[in-house]
Amino acid sequence: MMVGLSRTGVLGGRLVSAALVVPIALLVMLSVPGALSAAPASTEGVKTAIQAAYDDQDVALVARDLDRVMVPYAEDAIFINDIPGAKGQGLEHQGLAGARQGWVDLFNLPNKATAASHEIKEITVSKTGGGATILTLHHITLSGTTKAGRPFETRIDEILRHFWAKTGDGWRIKQERLLSVDTFRNGKLVRHNRRPVTP
Repeated sequence: MMVGLSRTGVLGGRLVSAALVVPIALLVMLSVPGALSAAPASTEGVKTAIQAAYDDQDVALVARDLDRVMVPYAEDAIFINDIPGAKGQGLEHQGLAGARQGWVDLFNLPNKATAASHEIKEITVSKTGGGATILTLHHITLSGTTKAGRPFETRIDEILRHFWAKTGDGWRIKQERLLSVDTFRNGKLVRHNRRPVTP
């Protein structure tokens, strides 16, 4: 990130106008090898790239394309269940097989995903621009019918913390932490963190 120049600067104990400071600064940069190399990607640029990866994953989820859903994950990705008090809290899966199993379980539900979206709530990009920590809210809508033949809709809201790393193949998820799961049936909250909600 470029720091804005003030209108005046001090050079050799003397006040110098910005008109002189800027050319001098450029000369100094030109004299230093690599000084004009590409700067790390901006936070907005990183956010746009990762949101595009989320969007593609959501399209794949609705299409039930498991291989495409797995594209954002690194080969050594780690999944951790961090839901307080939940069964399996602290459970950790390493590698693509563990991350894949969670999606297989979702695909095996009797109801089909009809919509999905990620909302990036927070993003922190490393100083080098090669890593990003994301807090995201993942909405998944499932549609189906009851045994009596009545249609119903279930929405699952997951709060996830992802650590993304920039690789030669693009941005990849290195770590996924599941922080919360809420389940809504026809718009009504019925489960919080995988536990039934009592009236």
